[in-house]
Amino acid sequence: MEAGRKPAIFACTTAYYPFVGGAEIAIQEVSRRITDEFSFFIVTARLRSDLPKREARPEGTIIRIGWGTPFDKWILPLLIPFAVRRERDEPGTILWGMDVSAGALGAAIAKVFSPGARFILTIQYGYGGRRLRRGRLGVIGLSLRWMLGRADAVTAISKYLAGEAAHFGYRRPVALFHNGVSIDAFSAVPREKKRENGPMIITVSRLVPKNGVDILIRAVAQIRKSVPDVYCHILGSGPERPRLEELARRLGVGPAVTFLGSVPYADLPRYLAAADVFVRPARSEGMGNAFVEALAAGLPIVGTPVEGILDIIEDGRTGLFARVDDPADVAEKTLRLLRDVPLSRRIADAGRAMVRERFSWDAIAAGYKEAFRDAMLPRILIATPMLPPDIGGPGAYALKLADKFFGRGHRVSILSYGSRMSTAPGTGIVQTYVPLSAPLPVRLFRYGFAAWRMLGDADIAIALDPVAVGRPLAVACRMSGKPFIIRVEGDALWERYVERTGREFTLKQFYGALARLSLSPRERAWQRMSQRVFPRAKRIVFSSRWRNDIFQAGYSLRPEQAALIRPPYPGPERRSSERNRAFVFAGRFVGVKNLPRLIRAFAAACPPPWRLLLIGAGPQRTALKAEIRASGAADRIRIRPALPTAEVGAAIASAHAVLLPSLSDVSPNVILDCIETGTPFLLTKETGFYEALKDIGIFVDPLDEADIAAKLRILMDSPSYAAYCERLREFRGGRSWDDVAGDWLKVIRDSL
Repeated sequence: MEAGRKPAIFACTTAYYPFVGGAEIAIQEVSRRITDEFSFFIVTARLRSDLPKREARPEGTIIRIGWGTPFDKWILPLLIPFAVRRERDEPGTILWGMDVSAGALGAAIAKVFSPGARFILTIQYGYGGRRLRRGRLGVIGLSLRWMLGRADAVTAISKYLAGEAAHFGYRRPVALFHNGVSIDAFSAVPREKKRENGPMIITVSRLVPKNGVDILIRAVAQIRKSVPDVYCHILGSGPERPRLEELARRLGVGPAVTFLGSVPYADLPRYLAAADVFVRPARSEGMGNAFVEALAAGLPIVGTPVEGILDIIEDGRTGLFARVDDPADVAEKTLRLLRDVPLSRRIADAGRAMVRERFSWDAIAAGYKEAFRDAMLPRILIATPMLPPDIGGPGAYALKLADKFFGRGHRVSILSYGSRMSTAPGTGIVQTYVPLSAPLPVRLFRYGFAAWRMLGDADIAIALDPVAVGRPLAVACRMSGKPFIIRVEGDALWERYVERTGREFTLKQFYGALARLSLSPRERAWQRMSQRVFPRAKRIVFSSRWRNDIFQAGYSLRPEQAALIRPPYPGPERRSSERNRAFVFAGRFVGVKNLPRLIRAFAAACPPPWRLLLIGAGPQRTALKAEIRASGAADRIRIRPALPTAEVGAAIASAHAVLLPSLSDVSPNVILDCIETGTPFLLTKETGFYEALKDIGIFVDPLDEADIAAKLRILMDSPSYAAYCERLREFRGGRSWDDVAGDWLKVIRDSL
């Protein structure tokens, strides 16, 4: 986008001025209020040959497509993409599809041809769920489902229509923006105090079956039995008018029912001010803006408890409900309002107050402005090896980061290995899983293919692992032309080597000796893949300078690639009042976790009733059982399988201390849980946490069993333990997940 040029919004609608309805009014009222920030282009069918193909209006530029015939609306979806590309085709363009209509369908098709654009669908549909699902032989429903699948964001004008979006497969939150009303215009016209004729009922409605005007006419016939001088004004046009006029004549109320046809919108307040009650016994209704306009004009209203009307009428407070297709009940509720003046006044006053609070165009336009701003934010794909409840720090990090990104308005998706199928939880963060059952090459291919598909709805990707995730993601990003960032924390090459050989290297020692080590063919392949992936990354993120320095020893890195994003350091937020005499380890059972040395140190240093609980899973489980038996402390050391996150948190909160004497551990999330719960911890010195947490934790040399045993004795000493607990209570990390997310978003902006 050129500097200084406002972002473009293409409002795509089947019809526009001089053809006026709720959708057209919404586009006009919203766009006129936010033209200071966005340039609006209203793309619509021409429909009449006397209308100009291009017209400037206060809200924006109207672009009319077609030859000026009714046929224009049928080809509109195919022509909108060309109009958008001709006018302004650049990243950040917003395609605003209005209504479940040909115009909105055209916006969705334009999104296919301009993937860098953002597509926002506003669902406003007044014909009810049955027609939405089955109308035009099911084509309407299929079109809506397809549009929802392309949408970057969805808004709806009623809770009912927001629910319909979910029914048709949309899994992210739907923003609720009602259609509004110009309150001052409707309340400025004074109500008529006296009239020569009797009471007046009014309805404003398209004359179609779903609006129930036939029920109103039948109700008028019954009302006239009690109030002979009542009469009814019907404003609106539609194909049902001849049948409705014949119905009025047949029921003998022809002189009392006046069909006024369509009236200019500017004249509507005057007609409403002349009436006593507004009645619309609709059979279905997406929202029912006519009810809002009547309330703004100070009229009490009668409606039916269907669909979007439920957002407007609170029975007995802002209106009265009558049963659907029940003229007698409509007549009864209308008579009640005509006879009970105090009730009518209370409903009218409460209704007008409700309209001012919820249906102001200023507030609605502000909501749309925020939605448009959010739509322009970078869309982020987070690729991680595992997600909770599977074990692994990157998964927990991914969920926290995704939640913070989503909370700031970003569209976020997560890709992970796992046994579950694709889901879209109620958080609005889409999660997709690649099965682990296939051989490694097949898994990598599947992961890359899934990433490539998901990148269609993302502007940038974050890899939380350099090879198992980073390698397939790098290929997918290259194919899609999207940048990616790698976060380097754990080190699979080091872990694999330690696991295979049993040699106890810290991470720093491993990379210091790497050139002299004999790697297996698989490890060599892993190393080569890493060497190919890192240069392609836009940025490489480290959580500490310690990790950055070790990485630089093993891989060449361009200076501009490195970025430092420190982990959060929360202050204590929740403490357990009771702690048991148990030390806890929670994590993977792999060689780098140094668990055999921990078991031996515990057996030597900790007499009964002290216990050690090892929570987790991994390839060393069998070896650990043997080590426990050999230690002579089998009665005090227990292994438990991997637990759900909440249960692990509870175990940490009630533990005497958490133990993590790994050969190296970059920034283990379990330590952050300890800080939150005020649980003392023992941690390896070979960690990126040492510099920040050295005053509140107990740090050990991971290769010195005697040092680990000595530090366990300190934790069992009551005065020393109390001192560490006090330090934890006083610790104020001063760095939250919001700070972490903010640093990430800065790196993302710099990478795009």
